[in-house]
Amino acid sequence: MTTNERLERLEKELVRTRRCNRWLLTALSIVAGICVLVGIFELKTAEGQIGGKIISANTFILEDGNGKVRALLGLDKFGPTLSMLDLNGEVRIELGMGRSGPQLALFDEDSKIRAYLNLNIGDPALTLYDKTDEIRAALGVSDHGSFMQLYDTSSRLIYKVP
Repeated sequence: MTTNERLERLEKELVRTRRCNRWLLTALSIVAGICVLVGIFELKTAEGQIGGKIISANTFILEDGNGKVRALLGLDKFGPTLSMLDLNGEVRIELGMGRSGPQLALFDEDSKIRAYLNLNIGDPALTLYDKTDEIRAALGVSDHGSFMQLYDTSSRLIYKVP
């Protein structure tokens, strides 16, 4: 066998090896892609299941498409609190735990409390306020029965049942 014949044989073998390597790399790329897709699908499935992905934090901030804060979920000294904000960034609704139990507060556009619903040691009460932060009405239930109270503009009691 001459040197030229040996070189031709080696060149053919090199071309065949390169072609085989290309097929092998293509097959490995396809297998790797399938593995990644299967992994992503399993991750999405696990997130949707109970006991799936757990996220832990002290505060969660929900922003709209413009980056404005629209809701906050966090903790204060009495427990968890959910605050919902309007387009101007003012708190309009607050749901949380108060000193004596759960509470819901509604605020007007000037950040003044207008309605307050709470459980005071298990007894429900609703308090309504005017624009000057004065109590105007209260309705509730206690161990002694239900009650209703109406107040004047200075928060002086003017009517009480019973």
